[in-house]
Amino acid sequence: YYSSIIFVNNIKFAEMCYKDQGIYYLKFMSDYDKNGGYINGFIEYEKSDEADAKQYLNDLLKSMHYKNN
Repeated sequence: YYSSIIFVNNIKFAEMCYKDQGIYYLKFMSDYDKNGGYINGFIEYEKSDEADAKQYLNDLLKSMHYKNN
C-alpha cells in the first residue's frame, strides 16, 4: 500500500501500511536508540476507519520517548 520514513520527537520511524485478507495494518518501527532498544507495533483497522487509524498512530508516536539513563 505505502511506506515512509517520518521523524517524531527526534526519533526516526519507518511507517508501513498494508492490506492482508481484507484487513488493513499500520505498522511502525523506530530506529535503534543508543542502548540498542527500539519501538515497534501495529494498528489493525478497517478501510472505513483509515483516517482515525492514522490520527491514532500520529498521537501514539508523539507520546513516545526513549528513556534516558
